[in-house]
Amino acid sequence: MSPVRPRSCLLTLFSAALIASGGGAAAQVFVDLNAPGPVHDGSSWASAFLTVQEGIDAADPLDQEVWVADGTYTDAVTLASGVHVYGGFTGSSGLEETQLSERDVAANPVILDADQLLDHIVTLDGVVDSRLDGFTLTDALADGASQETNGGGLFIVDSGETNVIANCLLFANQATDDGGAIYMSNSSPEVVACRIVSNTADVGGGVALDAGSSPAFRDCVFAGNFGNAPGGAVAAANGSNATFVNCLFAGNMTVGQGGAVLAVLGSDLTFTNCTFRGNRSIEGGAIWADTESDCLLVNSIFEDNVSGAISENSGDSDFTVTNCLFFDNPDGDFFDENAVFRNGALVINFVAGNSGNVDGDPRHAMDGPNRVAGTWTSLPLYGGPVLNRSLLTDASAEFTPNEFAGSYIIPNAPNRFAALIESNTSTEIVTVGNVTNVPWFATTGSPYVIVDLHPEAGTAAADTGTAAGAPATDLDGVARPQGIGFDIGVYESVSRVEGAPAAVDFGPQGLTSGPSAPLTVTITNTGAGAALFTGAGFAITGADASSFAITNAPATTPLTGGASREVAIVFDPSTLGAKSATLEVTTDDLVNPTLIIALSGLGGEQDIDAAPASLSFGGQDIDGGSSVPLAVAISNIGTAPLAIASVTVTGADASDFAISADTGETTVAPGASREVQVVFDPSALGPSTAALTVTSDDPDEPTLVIPLDGAGTDQNITVAPASLSFGDQAISAGASAAQAVTISNTGTADLTIASVTVTGTGASEFAVSADTGEATLAPGASREVQVVFDPENSGARAASLDIASDDADEPLVSVALDGSGFRSLEELVDRLLGLITSAAPFSELDLNTDGVFDAADVVTEVNSGP
Repeated sequence: MSPVRPRSCLLTLFSAALIASGGGAAAQVFVDLNAPGPVHDGSSWASAFLTVQEGIDAADPLDQEVWVADGTYTDAVTLASGVHVYGGFTGSSGLEETQLSERDVAANPVILDADQLLDHIVTLDGVVDSRLDGFTLTDALADGASQETNGGGLFIVDSGETNVIANCLLFANQATDDGGAIYMSNSSPEVVACRIVSNTADVGGGVALDAGSSPAFRDCVFAGNFGNAPGGAVAAANGSNATFVNCLFAGNMTVGQGGAVLAVLGSDLTFTNCTFRGNRSIEGGAIWADTESDCLLVNSIFEDNVSGAISENSGDSDFTVTNCLFFDNPDGDFFDENAVFRNGALVINFVAGNSGNVDGDPRHAMDGPNRVAGTWTSLPLYGGPVLNRSLLTDASAEFTPNEFAGSYIIPNAPNRFAALIESNTSTEIVTVGNVTNVPWFATTGSPYVIVDLHPEAGTAAADTGTAAGAPATDLDGVARPQGIGFDIGVYESVSRVEGAPAAVDFGPQGLTSGPSAPLTVTITNTGAGAALFTGAGFAITGADASSFAITNAPATTPLTGGASREVAIVFDPSTLGAKSATLEVTTDDLVNPTLIIALSGLGGEQDIDAAPASLSFGGQDIDGGSSVPLAVAISNIGTAPLAIASVTVTGADASDFAISADTGETTVAPGASREVQVVFDPSALGPSTAALTVTSDDPDEPTLVIPLDGAGTDQNITVAPASLSFGDQAISAGASAAQAVTISNTGTADLTIASVTVTGTGASEFAVSADTGEATLAPGASREVQVVFDPENSGARAASLDIASDDADEPLVSVALDGSGFRSLEELVDRLLGLITSAAPFSELDLNTDGVFDAADVVTEVNSGP
């Protein structure tokens, strides 16, 4: 969520210092509805009157002021000539004010609540030199007879220019005829720093001027007012010649003409350094003039006003437009008496009397691609839980509490009706007035946009206004000009210095590790005017300031609008524990002259550990290559990051060991580890020792040694004899006598015999007849295997006794087996007699098929078969 500064509405403009007079020099009459009494004669806070009217009636107009303590009062008030009435005091609370300058209108609101039971809350009738200062007027309903249908909040008739209405909030007031908040007839008071928002009437939803009234409005806001007929915010008629300086008109609407302002029947109006944004009507979204009514517009902004920004409805009404800015008015900028829309400053400047007008986006904060927007997740509520306020909820929002106070919200975008935000939580926004009972109202699922009408950097309005007639200050009270020229609109372009991130946490850092890696804070001027650095410009302060340092000496030359500057900061603690400080950036930012960035970190110690503490590989055949890897975890059991400089194998037999795998973390966070795998590959018989050596920034154990050991071994198989010869063996005699083969381990490590098998072409005629069967032979041990020969046919026979083991260089040893099968004399005679006595035909006796039965056939028969 992008930050929005509280602006000069409820929070800052209601300031006694702004327009307070007297400084407490006059005597006081006190009003406090909570005064303890028992006497209520207005002579002190303890004995204060209980109603405002009692205080006014008792005040001496020559030397007494009426001071009113905070609270909600329900009585109607009629001002008296010469009596000045001030709100914003704590009253009989133990913090009683004695000077007018001590009051705080925002913190101690004095509310005059009509609860729709009064036609007028405050009346000025034929008075001079009266003052109403620091009050909230709300919930009036002017629906009586005759004049009782006008002026719900303030009803002012036949009262001159010496009367002052200042620092007042008028909202949620209604009139069935004219002037929901204020009605004036033949009256010309000065209205200063007032907020006229969310009021409703038939004509002049906010203010109605009649019968030659010529008030002066200065530093006022008209927002979210609604007219059922012409004049959404202001309707001036019958020769009412009003002036408006530094006045903001935002989101006012009417179903008739003049979304913000209507001027008719010889009413001449002057607007200097005003802003008209998002007003709506059927003609003249910002201003509509008719019947000999002229309007002078100087240094003013017209943006996003529907149905034409300004409109002359008759040939006897004229607009004189000087040094104004026009941007994005959907239906045109200027509708003149010739029924022609003139769009763009260049065209407007061609009209006689107009000059210096410009086009361009005023780039109001929060009104662009980075604006705050969303949709309501609940039905808006009016009147609960806060009286005369609307509660709007976006359950998915993540607002910073009260970050939008004093800004404006369009509760059902893209419609333009605007409401003033009084406060907000992380998911809820409270607006003054009712956003649920006017056209284009908000409902569940309605999209909203939060609008801050201060210009951003590089606005087209900056330095393009005229000095002629320009006010000395803007709506915020900022001196004009801030740049090389006066700005157009209600706000002067000033610096707005912000920092990101708002807080920097370095986490744990070892006391002996030196400075951390730098982290960067970006300082940006989101305003339009250049930011001037004051004092040191950039400084680290706080209890643990010495643990942090700025490393890049950022420049303190002016920071132009939209520009950024980076500050690199390191953390280098000298003691254990949590550390905190602040980066202070001091500039001429009027809202936030000292920007605070929170810095934090933890001073800790590194503590290296290894598990297991040593690695033992046991015996490894010198001819068998590398062992299976063994792993060790190098851990940081401390509270600061551990920097590992190297992991190496050292020692006398270092060449017999090697790192086979390493996860490789050079910095190990507290609680984390690095795994290293080691293998053993001895080159000689006998024991080998080395160490896995780890160097780090552990302050008390910079070198960690993990012992490594193993032994070079050699399994050596010996088989004797190398061959077995069984000689001649009669076929009919069965198996021969057994001959023995001795398998011995003549090496230095256990020999594992995997198998002993007879293989080869004559394998079926040789067999293992006995075997001692040792699968593992210790060094010097042996295993005896006995083999027999049992021929099946005559002639030479051969096979092999194969012995498989884990001898690395002789994994298979073969013992040659041979023998010869023959037939006995008895077998030969039996075969011969069988052939001779055979009654077989000649062809069957001629075994060699040479055509003759002779001795050769006998030999063939004798030598065949068993």
